Amino acid sequence: MAQTCEMQTIRPSDTLGPALGGRPVAARLRTQIEQAVRRGSRVLVDFDGALMSPSFVDELFAKMSAEVRNSELVEFRGLSEGTQAFVRFTVDGRE
Repeated sequence: MAQTCEMQTIRPSDTLGPALGGRPVAARLRTQIEQAVRRGSRVLVDFDGALMSPSFVDELFAKMSAEVRNSELVEFRGLSEGTQAFVRFTVDGRE
């Protein structure tokens, strides 16, 4: 992955509403994040004020490539402790 200084901020609740659900929606968001990181952009995904369904979490986080998910180029903010634990549980269940 090439590295640049460009920073892209994504706030899913601004465009999708506070209740994030559905695999197709999460798949589009995942693709957007992965493409930006592969271009070398830093990506901040701010989930402040958002609630996520289990299928959304699975589709977004567990299906995201580990290379992108663990990259220093992507940062996830605004996840409650409970959501962070669920994300870890979901990702671990797929690996």
